[in-house]
Amino acid sequence: MRIKPVDSVHLGSQFPKKQKPQELDYSKIDDVEIENINHDDYPDFSDAYVASAMYDDNGNYRPLTEDELESLDSDWVHEQIWDWIH
Repeated sequence: MRIKPVDSVHLGSQFPKKQKPQELDYSKIDDVEIENINHDDYPDFSDAYVASAMYDDNGNYRPLTEDELESLDSDWVHEQIWDWIH
């Protein structure tokens, strides 16, 4: 009995691919909430993160998704942390 090799392309098509979040216009992000600020970690605040934020999506405000929150630019997040503290 001969075993046919598995077609990896076929296997990959069985599982949906995770879609990449859309490119965000950072000027449209508002109501940013920061969590996990540890003042002992000054000035890095490496444990702090954006817990939630709203996005102006063509005039309709919506919360950022988890994927969008996780994909935020780290420099932008650090700037938001500083703004939150001060």
